[in-house]
Amino acid sequence: QCTPQEHRCFKGAPKCCGGFDCQCYTPIVNGVKEEPTCWCNEPNVIYEYAFKAQY
Repeated sequence: QCTPQEHRCFKGAPKCCGGFDCQCYTPIVNGVKEEPTCWCNEPNVIYEYAFKAQY
């Protein structure tokens, strides 16, 4: 049993499927850092904020 890609991962949860890493991010809401959330992501990819899309 494993946690699928792009799903939340946390202590005690099954390891990420397919060798994906459990990577954690700290949301910043109105300048205030919130509790980090962790997701199963590609091991060699780190997501960096780019810009807010104007659609």
